Amino acid sequence: MSSLRSFFKDTALYGIASVLPRIVSFALVGVYTEVFDASAFSSQTKWYVYAAFLNIILTLGVETSFFRFFSVSASAPSALDNQKRYDKGQVLSTGFFLLAASSLLFILLAFAFQDALTRFFGFPDASFLHLLVGITVFDTLVVIPFALIRAEGKTFRFLTLKVLNILVMASVTVWLLILLPAGKGMWQWLCLFPDCLQDFKPQVIHIFVANGIASALTCILVFPELRRIRFPENKQLLLDML
Repeated sequence: MSSLRSFFKDTALYGIASVLPRIVSFALVGVYTEVFDASAFSSQTKWYVYAAFLNIILTLGVETSFFRFFSVSASAPSALDNQKRYDKGQVLSTGFFLLAASSLLFILLAFAFQDALTRFFGFPDASFLHLLVGITVFDTLVVIPFALIRAEGKTFRFLTLKVLNILVMASVTVWLLILLPAGKGMWQWLCLFPDCLQDFKPQVIHIFVANGIASALTCILVFPELRRIRFPENKQLLLDML
């Protein structure tokens, strides 16, 4: 009975963590369409399509591989006779190393071909590409920490981090697009120069800035999981996970 209760509790909490970001994102559409015209809004949608595809490419399916090898430790009995068993710490470190390597390669390629990629994606300037790179890398680096949290059954921590991420993103978005332009005089005391807000105008890029702040904060908050990562030493595990 306790296992059944635990099942329904975890299902509900993981469901909230999955559904809430979609609800908030849907609600933000009203903010976007209120501030921007159709052309600007379409460029925002296109940017997120690119981010979604890049996230799939950079993660390499390593999250699934992590769960497969992490679920059977070196000391636990194997469900299959031919199932290889590895140290859980090495599985964690190897999974993170693979994603860190793919992220580093992506960063190097993006900056090496910055101008060509900016034109290819149809961005107005390179700052859109920089944010695309930064956000997708941050989101890639937290994949294994989040997988570890789930594997260890830390449902409330998983939910808290996911909810905090979407709330920070939504709050910064509303602040940049609505509150800051509406109350420039109120916010001038935050600036080094008194007139720094005189020419401020909400732009589509501010949506991505808000997303970047939320992603960076999430990456910082999974530091307890990142502290457990060591340099991977098992080459065979690396090949098996790939």
